[in-house]
Amino acid sequence: MTNEVIVNDGGSRARFQVTVIDLAEGHLHFEVEARGEEEAYDEASIAAAERGCQHVSEIIVGSLE
Repeated sequence: MTNEVIVNDGGSRARFQVTVIDLAEGHLHFEVEARGEEEAYDEASIAAAERGCQHVSEIIVGSLE
């Protein structure tokens, strides 16, 4: 399953590929724009929660740029 989430509210940002592993939903893949890996992780957590993920076991962040 592939989902794209672009977060863009200004500032110097880079694009990140994130994978959310949820025990109930499986692997979800997102692209986010963030100021760093920590912010990308936070954005992925929010996006996963918005999609109903309640059992996230891991979030993997990788740079696209």
